[in-house]
Amino acid sequence: EGLVVHEEFLSREEEAALAAVAERRLGRRRYEDAHWDSVIVNYRETELSREEFTPVALGALDRARETLEAMGHGPRWHPPHALDIRHDGRID
Repeated sequence: EGLVVHEEFLSREEEAALAAVAERRLGRRRYEDAHWDSVIVNYRETELSREEFTPVALGALDRARETLEAMGHGPRWHPPHALDIRHDGRID
């Protein structure tokens, strides 16, 4: 089983709401050179709390969780993370 992409899963409003939550949390955090497992390079990351989400962003988060559970990827659910890859960064 590999990566599954759901095109247009988020509305533009949901995308903007999620990006705003992530950016508030990432703030002026500096970019890291490499992740502990060396898979992500030149990135910044933070864990998010449900309390930080607007109703629109929370609806998108809940729909993502429901979709994963429907695909058999539940009930284990980690807190959401925001990941920002710098222009010269990558995920291997």
